[in-house]
Amino acid sequence: MDLFGVQHADSMPPPLLFNFETIYRDDELTTIASAVAASSSSSTKSNAQRLFRKTFAAMTNDGILSLYDLEEDLYLLVSRTRVIEPFLRRSKEMTDDGGFGGPQIPQPFFLRSVPKSRIIEVSNWISRR
Repeated sequence: MDLFGVQHADSMPPPLLFNFETIYRDDELTTIASAVAASSSSSTKSNAQRLFRKTFAAMTNDGILSLYDLEEDLYLLVSRTRVIEPFLRRSKEMTDDGGFGGPQIPQPFFLRSVPKSRIIEVSNWISRR
């Protein structure tokens, strides 16, 4: 079953789901965040934590990430190939004329913050193929 609750036989790649803690505890990312935070203040650890939180918030607001499960602190990477394109293709299959006259299935919550221009660009890209 995929993100949209549909069982299918095609080989759609699975979505990338991860929790905040995994990223926050990554040694390389922590080193980079600490170096950036150290350049602006003496409170390196708290500023590095703030940098992680603000980066996740900005990426969520821009539609790059979506908080998928609040209890598990699980995030979804809203990628073209694993999330946006499968949704648009499924929507296209649901229309009578096979076009993109607007999604015929409800838009999932994790696509709500994706800019419309990005959705349109992926729709156009699919149509040209």
